Amino acid sequence: MFFLICRFICFCAIIPGLWKDVESNSSILLSGKLKILPDSKILLTGKSNLAGFKCSCGSIAKEIEININRTPSVAVFNNAKINICTTCMECGNSVYNYNLKKCLQTDRHPTIGIELVYVQVRHPEDLKNVNQWFDVYTNTLVTIKDLTLLQEVKGKAMKTNDGKIHIKGNHLIKMSSYHIDPPVMMFGMVKVDNEITINFDLNIEYLAK
Repeated sequence: MFFLICRFICFCAIIPGLWKDVESNSSILLSGKLKILPDSKILLTGKSNLAGFKCSCGSIAKEIEININRTPSVAVFNNAKINICTTCMECGNSVYNYNLKKCLQTDRHPTIGIELVYVQVRHPEDLKNVNQWFDVYTNTLVTIKDLTLLQEVKGKAMKTNDGKIHIKGNHLIKMSSYHIDPPVMMFGMVKVDNEITINFDLNIEYLAK
């Protein structure tokens, strides 16, 4: 669950090339790759009864093959799937590392499955602007420990001068939604809250075929 954040990489659907030259009420099919650049960052933050904690998921740089049916404001995805390694989580504390991975059962479920459904830009005119933030929305199927749920996520995006996209935001989830019991550590003295916030700061590039 803690890599649910990686679904946000799919906000790259708003990269300029994905909506360029699409007229109102029309659609177009595209195939290409989404490239997540090395400076992209994902952090998981939460609280226990004693203090807060922050975890990273390591490098998320990669390329994903995708097919897209897009209109001026919506992109519907096919085969936009990734698997995220659950053993890569690093919280800067061995006790948190061990217990969070244990509650995810990483020995039986070494990955989190992420599948993008669609991305929407509420105001298509925002796509014409450069170096200005605008709102984006996405629906994504997330599979954790064999349970798949639809997640609705909102973020901020900005096109840069070099044609890439910068995306940032956060999303609150509950461990109990995935039938995960929040970790209890150190003989019950430390109890992690049910709510986890996923913070993302991504730089993405679209590579057309």
